Amino acid sequence: GVLAYMLLSSRLPFFGDSQNEIMKQILSGKHTFVGRRWKKVSNFSKDLVSGLLQVCEKRRLTAEEAFYIMNSDNQTEHAL
Repeated sequence: GVLAYMLLSSRLPFFGDSQNEIMKQILSGKHTFVGRRWKKVSNFSKDLVSGLLQVCEKRRLTAEEAFYIMNSDNQTEHAL
């Protein structure tokens, strides 16, 4: 999830002024899609990244699930 976020925005999904702040953000799983680069990214891609950034392992997309979603026939019209 972090890598996908970074590839699409050239930024880290979690940031702060200290390691404690960064760890709090990571553990909370809170991330945003703010900035000029995210305006050009499809909602489909944002949903995929959110699915990969889930803190709860049971809710997080696996690599296999993400691959299937990206390659399914009904998603071909969605651009990253």
